[in-house]
Amino acid sequence: DSLDSDGFKLPVHTIHFLSPIYPDKNLTDKENVEKLRKENYLAWKKVYEETYKEELTYNTKGEIKI
Repeated sequence: DSLDSDGFKLPVHTIHFLSPIYPDKNLTDKENVEKLRKENYLAWKKVYEETYKEELTYNTKGEIKI
């Protein structure tokens, strides 16, 4: 672990680069917004679960509907 000049641990950050997602030229803007939102959510959910080795859950009353 690296320490700063005051002896505190320096934070460690991991940067994840995912494959790009693109809109579908055959869909409307509204349909693409929904498609891209879902693809983005699922991609980052997968990164979270692979990184932390646990299922992504939320402590809110509502659920995200995919």
